[in-house]
Amino acid sequence: MKESSADERQQLLDQFLNDLSSGAGAVFYDEDDLIEMYDYASDIGNNYARFEILMCGARLYPSSVPLAERKAFYLYQEGYIEAAKSVLELLPEKSVLKKLLFLLLNPLPEELDRKTLNELLNSVKEFEDEEIIQLVQAASALGLYKWLIENYTTILAKCSYQQSFLFELLNEADRRGDYKQVIKLAEELTLLEPFNEEFWEKLAEVYITNHFELEKGLSYLDFALAIDPESVPALLLQARGLYELDKPIEEVMKILGKALELDPDNFATAQYMAICLYGKGYKTEAVDSLYDYLESHPGNLEIVESILSMSDGRMKKDILAPLFNEGSEAVLDSLLTVAKEFISACEYGSALTILEYYDKKIGLKEDSALLLELFYRSGRYTELIEKWTVLPLSYRTHISDLVFLLSCIRTNKLELVDKHIKAITELWGNQSMDETYSEISSRLGALYIFTLISQNRAEGINIDIDECDPFNQPEEHKF
Repeated sequence: MKESSADERQQLLDQFLNDLSSGAGAVFYDEDDLIEMYDYASDIGNNYARFEILMCGARLYPSSVPLAERKAFYLYQEGYIEAAKSVLELLPEKSVLKKLLFLLLNPLPEELDRKTLNELLNSVKEFEDEEIIQLVQAASALGLYKWLIENYTTILAKCSYQQSFLFELLNEADRRGDYKQVIKLAEELTLLEPFNEEFWEKLAEVYITNHFELEKGLSYLDFALAIDPESVPALLLQARGLYELDKPIEEVMKILGKALELDPDNFATAQYMAICLYGKGYKTEAVDSLYDYLESHPGNLEIVESILSMSDGRMKKDILAPLFNEGSEAVLDSLLTVAKEFISACEYGSALTILEYYDKKIGLKEDSALLLELFYRSGRYTELIEKWTVLPLSYRTHISDLVFLLSCIRTNKLELVDKHIKAITELWGNQSMDETYSEISSRLGALYIFTLISQNRAEGINIDIDECDPFNQPEEHKF
């Protein structure tokens, strides 16, 4: 971090990954380069690169302590506890990282953890970057975030590169919502590196995202953009600040348009443009902007999701086809997940669009009951009845049977009610051994309505559909 800029480290990492993909895995890399690449890959969350660097390091430098230390932490973070312990035993006793990992693998009462960290702090003359990063993370994981704050001055004085400690502690404070500390630490970073736009962005972010002082946050962004006018994160923050201050939408769109030009593949920018337009009442323009983005980025699930949400499932053109054409199981599973999220959010039109399309292309199978419920909520009773009559028994639920009967009543197909009510009532009259409490409550609610319908039909009493329809009831009466 201190020897190379982010761009230089990115170039080094890109070269390494290109060598791997081209089959040049035996190319020699300096030990320091591998360590620097690994630490940078950790910073940006590239676990694939971390793994490959460690493999390369094991081949080229099997006796390297710094690489072994990182390997031990990697194994621990990935959940390979026993393997981490095995590597830990091979590290020298004086290793700071070994002592920290030992604490994580063998947690003690808080007082003893605190004592051990105090002893470690007193024994170290100077912390290297990776040591200070792991110190912050380990102390936080052990519930000793306050220890870091209490010993802030002492730790800072022992850092070979103070920015590493400040930035790591800032991120931990941010995760904990300790915004007073975030601001203090961000200000310290800007004093240490006044020409680092990332630090100004971080300082601005805490003000803007938490609505502390929007104008102050925007003033900090002016510094960031003066250093790097093409910083997309800074432009996005600036647009957000102006939007929150209710500035003219044209001003916000101009900034977001520049951000999208600089990074046209950043769907989050396109999404935020639409959100801003939608929030100001320009609903048609918001959806159109997302369609424009899809022209060059077909099959982007997040954008498709936004379009369906903003238009209540109404599509101007077939935007789902690219997702189905890809055909991967992960994408199809994601579509079902999105549909169920729409249902949870009561966005039934959006959910219905996905499930109906899915059913026509592939077949919903056990999720067919969800489609029937959405048909009912949308008033498409005839289609529901037709679908139910060919639905295998194994795909039916008490909800699918309930909406079938309610649809028959609403369309005056009472002969179908008489034909199926007895079998349906008997089907859902028994408890399954693996039912949860909520499932039992839901099934019994449906069973009550089945029984009510059956009694009314037997006694020749007209059924008050609005009275017995749980989908028309207040929220506390629904199931």
